[in-house]
Amino acid sequence: MSSESPKWIALVLSVIAIAASTLSWFEAHRSRIINEEVNRPFLALSSTQAATATVAGKEDPATSAKSWLWLNIRNDGRTQALVSKNVANAKLSERTKSIVKGCEVHSDKAATTPEGLEILPGTEIALGLEITLTSPCRDKVVDVEVAIQVTYTNPASGIEYSQTFSTTVYDRFSKEGEHRPKGSR
Repeated sequence: MSSESPKWIALVLSVIAIAASTLSWFEAHRSRIINEEVNRPFLALSSTQAATATVAGKEDPATSAKSWLWLNIRNDGRTQALVSKNVANAKLSERTKSIVKGCEVHSDKAATTPEGLEILPGTEIALGLEITLTSPCRDKVVDVEVAIQVTYTNPASGIEYSQTFSTTVYDRFSKEGEHRPKGSR
């Protein structure tokens, strides 16, 4: 019996060591998952900008206004973000449609983002959209709803994120092509 006691003690100590090792692995894994959620890029909308130009002569009834709308996106996270894709669109608000009859907006093209564009923590980039507003929009305050969906990756973990940023840009598009911004929200 005395020869079997050391075997049982070694076996019990081995089982305790395996249990402690397993619990330690679970704790480390849980901490890593929490760490990935804390140390990640987080993009936020910081501001909007608009610029307008008249496309045809001011006496032409078919004159329309070209406008370029930019949403400035800032990385408020702790790691860099690699932007892989953005999709942008614009439409008139329901309020503008009901007040300004015949006014239409056409999304011409989104400013393309080069694949792998880096946004370092604390920095920002401007993502833009070119639109055309028809002639009934001239000399009217127009509300344009802009939405940009951005897909980006955390290069440290390889996790991909997707966020949609939307805002309403208020602007007056004059006959002379002057740009008088009314603000944004």
